[in-house]
Amino acid sequence: MVGAPDSSAERSGRQRPHGFGRLFARVLCVLFALIGLIPLSGGLVLRSRPLQRWAADETSRVLAQQLGLKATFTVEIDLIPLRLAVTDLNVPASDGGSPALSTRLAAISPRFFSLLAGRLDVGDIELEDSSVRLVLRGGRLVNVDYRLPERSSPGAAPELTRSPFRSLTITNARVDLDIEGTHVRTDAIDMDVYAEPKWTFDLALRMAGATLDRTSERKKDQTVAHDEDRLCGLDLRARLSPERVSLRRFSLLGAVDLNPAEGTRPACEV
Repeated sequence: MVGAPDSSAERSGRQRPHGFGRLFARVLCVLFALIGLIPLSGGLVLRSRPLQRWAADETSRVLAQQLGLKATFTVEIDLIPLRLAVTDLNVPASDGGSPALSTRLAAISPRFFSLLAGRLDVGDIELEDSSVRLVLRGGRLVNVDYRLPERSSPGAAPELTRSPFRSLTITNARVDLDIEGTHVRTDAIDMDVYAEPKWTFDLALRMAGATLDRTSERKKDQTVAHDEDRLCGLDLRARLSPERVSLRRFSLLGAVDLNPAEGTRPACEV
């Protein structure tokens, strides 16, 4: 499937990071501020509990100040190789339900010399055992209290000419989405993304399954129809670039609920 080349506006939007990229770079600067002040033997210092607590407190402060987010987590920092790991991350929901975001491990391995050169390069990103629950109403996220950072003026934003990461690995992630009453719950999701020059990405996505629930009123007889569809498996491998999307593999197995009654979700064995 071949698409038209990007317009100049799209290229400009892709080259200039939003305020979130600037905020993320600021968080990295806070967490690695001490690296230039310690010798190579300072790896033991980076692993010390007081420093890790300081890093967690400072990151929490930046998140609360810039995004209005409350989060609990533990920070682990390694110098050789350079690696920042956040464990037991939990972002509570504002609607009293289960957490909006939780993950057992979120780790990045930045490219040290790229950071020294002033480029946003988080290197390799790893996410393990993550869970996301989002509720959207009227196009707005309503189960998380947050605020978006102010965008800087276009003239002050540096150009981003390459992907800010080298690889992204997501293992055993689960997503719970409620979009205007349509409820989607997924089983385990595994995803691998590898960045190449010129904004080209190799993508591998596997999903064990998912369910979709939606209710609608039937005008003909004024009854409520319950749609309870099921996704039994998804396997996608693709190569993405600004000019084209190449599908190397696409396998989708699902079952559609044709019975308007409640509790009639089809099984994958059908």
